[in-house]
Amino acid sequence: MELRHLRYFVAVVEELHFRKAAEKLYVVQPALSKQIKDLEDELGTQLLIRNRRGVALTDAGKVFYEDAVAVLARTEIAISRATATGKGLSGQFSIGFIQPAVGGLLQGTLREFRNLYPEVRLRVAEGSSRNSLEKVKSGELDCAFVRLPIDLPDDIAFEPVLREKVRLALPETHPLAAKPDIALEDLATEELVLIERHLEPSLYDYYIGACNAAGFSPRLGQVVSSTWVALGVVAGGIGVCFAADSARSAVPPGIVFRNITGDPLHLEMGIIWTKTTQSNLLENFLELRPWEHRHEPSPGTP
Repeated sequence: MELRHLRYFVAVVEELHFRKAAEKLYVVQPALSKQIKDLEDELGTQLLIRNRRGVALTDAGKVFYEDAVAVLARTEIAISRATATGKGLSGQFSIGFIQPAVGGLLQGTLREFRNLYPEVRLRVAEGSSRNSLEKVKSGELDCAFVRLPIDLPDDIAFEPVLREKVRLALPETHPLAAKPDIALEDLATEELVLIERHLEPSLYDYYIGACNAAGFSPRLGQVVSSTWVALGVVAGGIGVCFAADSARSAVPPGIVFRNITGDPLHLEMGIIWTKTTQSNLLENFLELRPWEHRHEPSPGTP
């Protein structure tokens, strides 16, 4: 039994006339009659009663008609869902992100993508840049927003999406808070709060390298898991920390931000994905570019 047998049978029942059903199906009447006869032979029971006035259903035909309609309806749903998924119009799409992406970048991205693809189920997962990279490589995530630079294997593609100025965050009662701008060398005697190196090695090395270039090795105070934790520690009066502009979207009370004089520090955020992916959802996402391009990236700038 094939789907065409069900379609032909349903058409005959709905028209209650072989000729009219044949015209509706764009087939010749003898061919339609043969398909119905083959169906009845396969089932081993009569479904239709033919007479001069048209067609009537047997009891078996009535039961079969209800189930045939249900099967065809489910088939149409399956076809529609498969087609939509194949075109990237539905399905599940997973996006990884580091915490600083929450402030504006991720929100705008999710909002714009959902507006255009409302049937796609979005899943987001927060993690470090390194952790997000591993999940993209394994296929657990379709893409992720991470800090650049990051060591990427050959099969991972990336695109810079945001460049941010880095400022100094310090307690509002700190003596340096009275200054509108602070030189890096002013931090030589301060305790610096940094994200643990094994979580964000490029970020850690960038800040340490900036201090070394200013002529001193920083005094390491607390090492934490994220910028938000670093800001909380600083708000509690322990040390100072660097923070990109995106971190200022959710600042605990008791903190002030000051510009860093001289050669300003900047951070880049980028999106990564697997080059070999066959996901139409990802292709639609990358084609849409639902993030805000704020700059032309400078090679080698974190």
